[in-house]
Amino acid sequence: MSLSWLFLKGRRVVATSVAVMLSAVLVLSMLSVSEALEKSAEERERASSEDILLTTAYLSNGIPGGHALSEEISSDSNVTVATPISLAIASALVGGEDLPLVGVGVIPGEIEKFMGEDGVLFISGQKMEISDFFEEKGDPYFAGGYKGRWTGEILLDEVLKGKYGLRKGSRIELSGPGGRMNFTVSGFFSTTLTGGGVVSYYVKGAFMVHLSELQALSGLALSPDNGTVVDRCWGILIKVSEKLREDNEAFESFASSLKARYPLYKVITPQERFKRLDEQYNLVKVFSFSISFISASVGLLFLLAIMYINVQQKGQLLRVLKAIGASNRDIFLEVYLSSLLILFVSFLSAIPVSYFVAGYINDYFVSSTGIDVSYAILNTSVALKAFLIFAGLGAVLNLYPTFKAVRIKLEGVRAPPERW
Repeated sequence: MSLSWLFLKGRRVVATSVAVMLSAVLVLSMLSVSEALEKSAEERERASSEDILLTTAYLSNGIPGGHALSEEISSDSNVTVATPISLAIASALVGGEDLPLVGVGVIPGEIEKFMGEDGVLFISGQKMEISDFFEEKGDPYFAGGYKGRWTGEILLDEVLKGKYGLRKGSRIELSGPGGRMNFTVSGFFSTTLTGGGVVSYYVKGAFMVHLSELQALSGLALSPDNGTVVDRCWGILIKVSEKLREDNEAFESFASSLKARYPLYKVITPQERFKRLDEQYNLVKVFSFSISFISASVGLLFLLAIMYINVQQKGQLLRVLKAIGASNRDIFLEVYLSSLLILFVSFLSAIPVSYFVAGYINDYFVSSTGIDVSYAILNTSVALKAFLIFAGLGAVLNLYPTFKAVRIKLEGVRAPPERW
């Protein structure tokens, strides 16, 4: 007996298809965001400007004597340049609002050597696209023992520029543990430092200033006890020679020598960054798969329930089909293939919808952060993962209403022997 598709008729099937489609859209969107997070993080790590990062491991207040330590490392024949940097949180009075900002302190002339020709700088995987730069390339305030010339130059991220109408020459006051200090806007940059997630709840923008001026602002320049110079920084960026970079064995040997020379600090190489990245995104993958599995289950359980109701309501019709010679195999295929067809059509319908959702997510976050990176990637791999989740789960769940249909009794109606 040929299939009559009795279970693909009626408004209930349309409603079921929409429910399954929405479930598939959620799964595809979740997996596309996960894919984009992993890809963009991997690209940032590969593009990181430093070959080696020397940072604090056991010292909570940072590395003391950062300028001197970077000069010591730079004197090594394997090193092209080493420069200290600092990170700190400061408050800024902007447009009548007191905003928490994350700040980066650099020595402009040295950090330029880590930047690409397009003005892009990666620090520990965080991207900064710098359109304007400092006029003063040195660090004059430090050169005078933290009593030298105060440049007051500051670069602000594009998010602050767009939201508060700031421009070159605008004055801004920052406050931190070291006191209140005035700066003049010299330019702007885009960054992933505040591109969303938990960080964006605590900081509303980013800025970049000369290293010594950020140290003074954050109370890391001088000892609070006796006023002596401590020159604490967050880390040392190290760029090695081209020859050393191409020799993996020699590179690892050099990294090991740094670990032996500076046991109190953490020496982070590209290999260690990728290992850390894998560990982080294994958790992301587990979380993403769990949410996707739950979302798919909700849609498919709805499909299971509707098919079960259909089987119950069409019980008399199924008895008639059996009475006129329909085999258990015919009934099985009638119900099971109907379920899978609904699932398949609903999933296909979800793909273009998910494509537009991914585009909206990208447009929203790119306009919010000013960084042109992908925040959602819907590709063949993502669609295949989502389909396998749906197909596998659907194939199992829909066996229940199918076997219910097969086991319907004729209740006294004489029928030919059952056959498969």
